[in-house]
Amino acid sequence: RFKIGGMGPDFSGVVYAFYTDGIVKPNGLHADEIDVEIVGNGNPGRGWAVNTMQLGVWVPNYALKQYLINLGPYDMVNNFVTYAFQWNYDAIDFFINGQYVYSSSLYQDTMGYTQPQKVIFSLWDGTPFPDFSKSMNWNSPRAADFKMIVDYVKICT
Repeated sequence: RFKIGGMGPDFSGVVYAFYTDGIVKPNGLHADEIDVEIVGNGNPGRGWAVNTMQLGVWVPNYALKQYLINLGPYDMVNNFVTYAFQWNYDAIDFFINGQYVYSSSLYQDTMGYTQPQKVIFSLWDGTPFPDFSKSMNWNSPRAADFKMIVDYVKICT
């Protein structure tokens, strides 16, 4: 199980991500990847708030499996929120604050791979992906202030 407690930016276009990425990229291909991405896509009820989480599983030679969750009651801008995924042999289960939210079992025949993984935290500009995120306004005075705060990281076997 991979688990973090964190807070992210309240800024349109910023993507706050926690994911694993395969260390070995076979034949130069994209490596195995499990994503938790919180998207600054804007919510008119909260201003330009972060309110959508995309969960993704990528296995080379297969398609990317993605699922969107409305974060609704989870306020990751003002409070620490716990995000986790449990990597099982037959599925990857995702959790928010200890509550199960989704399971990706599309690739049951590939979930048992043993490719080494690294854990990555990132903030990135989602502007080039308009179907995924709103545009980021780099001219805003707030653009220099966005940040990600990670309270803890826990990786269990």
